Amino acid sequence: MSTHEEQFGALGFTWDWDPAWGSVPEAGNGRLYSFEEATPRYVHNITAANGNPITLPEIHIMQSAMTVGGRRLEDHEEVVNLLKAFGYVRRRSDRDPKGTQAFTVDRKIVSIIHEIALRHEDADPGKFRGEGHSGVTMTFQVGSAFCPTQSDDGGEELRQEFAVAREFLNAMVDPIEKALAYYCLGVRNRFFLDGNKRAALLTANGLLLQAGRAVVTVEPSGLTALNEIIREFLYEGDATPVMAALAAHIDTESSGKGRTLQKQRAARRAKALLAREGA
Repeated sequence: MSTHEEQFGALGFTWDWDPAWGSVPEAGNGRLYSFEEATPRYVHNITAANGNPITLPEIHIMQSAMTVGGRRLEDHEEVVNLLKAFGYVRRRSDRDPKGTQAFTVDRKIVSIIHEIALRHEDADPGKFRGEGHSGVTMTFQVGSAFCPTQSDDGGEELRQEFAVAREFLNAMVDPIEKALAYYCLGVRNRFFLDGNKRAALLTANGLLLQAGRAVVTVEPSGLTALNEIIREFLYEGDATPVMAALAAHIDTESSGKGRTLQKQRAARRAKALLAREGA
């Protein structure tokens, strides 16, 4: 297990994994049953939280490469791009986990994910802050409690930070810890101009899929509480509460163990109903 000094040196923040691991649901360590089947729900959780009115049934239609009427182009593009990004994550994580094409913490992979998911929203999709040619920049208040790395050097310092973090994360053994630590890195360092939470979540889920684990998805109703925890993390630098909150949102419904538990609960309910009727 890494020390706080090693964590801070590589990523710029620290965490304690034991309490975070304790938040993983009983069925959360199971292999995802069907990622493609669950993708519309994952996309809806993200877009609904952003105020996109497209419904889950409509996203199921759009997953089949069909369009829905009466929706703004921007809303339609957001859904389509996320469906494509989730598709890339699934395909990439299906490759040989020990081969050169495995889904790892890799600059090319995270940039492709961002470019696909944010191509109609970010001014420089797939580019770290300072690398693009749009002329759009972000200025952070130096001296505040938390200030991400500036990028007026063309993004060189951000690239160096990512390279150090990549080496550290890819050496981690526990895939859930690695995935959640990457999410915290992407959110805190803000490598891109926009969409850092979405890109970080997609990458974290790719790491989970590569390891054969169920993924993280946050219902819109749980987003306010998560954002407050993230805000505290940005200023305090302790990622433990964020990792614990994300672990609690691992999608047990679509994991093999989750489905087994659902079947067991359904069987118990049916037996209880028969017992009451018999009485």
